[in-house]
Amino acid sequence: YAGKAAILITVDDAVDKGLMLVRNKLRKFANGIGSVGSTMIRGGVIGSIASGFMIRQFASFSDELLNLQAKLGYFGKLNQQQAADMAALEGTIRKLGRTTSFTSKEVAEAAVELAQAGFSVKEIQNSLQSVLDLARGSNYGLAQSAEILSNTIRTFNLDTQQAANVSSMFVRATRLGTIGIEDLREALKYLAGTAYNLEQSLPTVLGLLVQLSETGLKGSLGGTSPNVAMLNMIENLEGAASSGLLPGAALKTFQNGAFDFIGTMKQMFAITKKMSAIEKTKIFQDIFNIRAARAISSLQEIDQVEKFIFQIENAGNEARQAAAVVDSGLGGAIRRATSALDDLGKTIGKVVEPAFKGLFEAVAPTAAIFDRLARLHPEIVLGLSAMPFALAAAGAGFIGFPVVVRRAAD
Repeated sequence: YAGKAAILITVDDAVDKGLMLVRNKLRKFANGIGSVGSTMIRGGVIGSIASGFMIRQFASFSDELLNLQAKLGYFGKLNQQQAADMAALEGTIRKLGRTTSFTSKEVAEAAVELAQAGFSVKEIQNSLQSVLDLARGSNYGLAQSAEILSNTIRTFNLDTQQAANVSSMFVRATRLGTIGIEDLREALKYLAGTAYNLEQSLPTVLGLLVQLSETGLKGSLGGTSPNVAMLNMIENLEGAASSGLLPGAALKTFQNGAFDFIGTMKQMFAITKKMSAIEKTKIFQDIFNIRAARAISSLQEIDQVEKFIFQIENAGNEARQAAAVVDSGLGGAIRRATSALDDLGKTIGKVVEPAFKGLFEAVAPTAAIFDRLARLHPEIVLGLSAMPFALAAAGAGFIGFPVVVRRAAD
């Protein structure tokens, strides 16, 4: 019996070892299945979110390009030239979105503002970089920067090849005085047209506005006051001189056939230099009216105005330089990285666009078919409604499978 007992114990030990080995393998198998399932779920969720985000971003960008197309007056099926124009614009926009701290969609929005101002495709391409530099270099909104740049170019009849210089003049002007881009934008609404009609240059106008800002005349008030002053000067100066109100040299001077506002102001200040403050105020009010007289009084440091004009004329490439400084820190690096990743999403979106467009365009007719089917056969609808619950139950069974296996192993 002792021998039989030893044999039984040996067999029992061998069985236990075999069962233990099976249990371990079952546990490993269950853990493997669970790990694969978890990885698949995480990958699927993260991938779906990322893919969905990129597709939505591309759809938004695509909508902006179509908005740009509409603003250019390209309706219906594009002809060969229109298609080439849109491809060229998209290339410019994508390049700027890839290489600057603005996304492609933001650049496209700026292009829409320029198109709305009547810019051609070529003019938009000439101006976009300057709009971005003005916005970043002056910390101003992109759409507003496009608006002030386009309005100024059109009002002063400038070529879009000068867009970079115009942007730099604005940035330089905000650096010289206590005036911001928004102040300039508001002032130019009231002053730019009159100034251009009197053949005053953009640097002259900006120099005047910078000087006026030193005495608190900014925004709309900074525009209306010199606007009224210029108009009243044309109307009243000759009469004031002929009546003896302002003795001395003629107050209206011309340079190359244009009205010389700065030269006229210098003559007037020279004539009134030795007058008392009360006499000056009376003369200024008689010529310019009370509202504009304050602006004229603010311009009595005419030499400083001329310095501002000279500095603004020679602004060089200051807008680009200022934008580079603003983007030179961590914030700029993050913005550029975001823009580069955003452009990658646009590339992926363009590849998958035909497939997804076809898929979503099929939704409406498919929905109409199911709507008709539901009305004719409600029992099918009940069956379809139960399918999600069945799928959920099947998924729960799949998730619970490793648990059952582990328990069996134990």
